[in-house]
Amino acid sequence: MKEFIRSIAPRTYHDLAQAINRAFQQVSLQDIHHWFTHCCYCITEYVEPVSSLPSNF
Repeated sequence: MKEFIRSIAPRTYHDLAQAINRAFQQVSLQDIHHWFTHCCYCITEYVEPVSSLPSNF
């Protein structure tokens, strides 16, 4: 995330907030699961969630 935000190079608070929001949008549920697994916080397999939410939510 830091690399992504630095690549945008925000210069104002508003631009930084937008960059952080865009960076969070780049992180998938699978990325989060792998991070927790890597840190030994999660020992279950990743299962793709079934959601009725639109993909742009």
